[in-house]
Amino acid sequence: MKTILFISLWFVYIPISIAENVGIEPEQIYILAPIFEATNIDNQDYSWKITIKVDSESQRLITTLHNPNPHFKLLNTRALELANNIHYDDLPKTTGISSVHHRDIKTAHFAGYALTIKFPYGVTIRTRPDLSNATHYIAHMCNTYLAHSDFRAGLISQNKTYVSGWVKLSVDENGIIRKIDFINQTSDKKFNKLIENSFNSMRFYPFNQNGKLIAYTAGQAFKITCEDK
Repeated sequence: MKTILFISLWFVYIPISIAENVGIEPEQIYILAPIFEATNIDNQDYSWKITIKVDSESQRLITTLHNPNPHFKLLNTRALELANNIHYDDLPKTTGISSVHHRDIKTAHFAGYALTIKFPYGVTIRTRPDLSNATHYIAHMCNTYLAHSDFRAGLISQNKTYVSGWVKLSVDENGIIRKIDFINQTSDKKFNKLIENSFNSMRFYPFNQNGKLIAYTAGQAFKITCEDK
């Protein structure tokens, strides 16, 4: 079972030198939102820099990877695959006035688009579980539940101050949780359902194994601390 890593992700930009390399003025390049896809390959937080040029007549996109990494050829290929998944109609456009008198608004593609792709190492959480809907019920039932429950390793604390446990999450190729299984659970069905609903709000980044997208399972712990009596 894979270990979940909490990774902070930052937006990055394309240097002017790359714009010059493709013969486009920097102000004519639109910077696309970066793409993140987790991987089992430890790539030392490398950033793949890509530009996409547009042929408006043929609607053909010309994709260039500027900095392929000689140590991670599988990820070089995957970065180009992700970039090539971008379609002509998906690209943002610029607006302009084609006639001073009529002030007709026309749209056109930018001369080029800059894209950064990163592959965080390990299963990576995109959106953490939202426990807000369960908070009030859990807080009020917690002490009562624990008072009538016996200590159980890995679920109920020895001093009966919190409930903890593990769930197994079945995650599809898009990072969406499709199934939640309790590895251990309480006898309170409503409590268990609230925990399950909370994890349903969780999202992961897609995960590739050696450059190929896969579905997988991930273990995730939870811990609910009782409010003071």
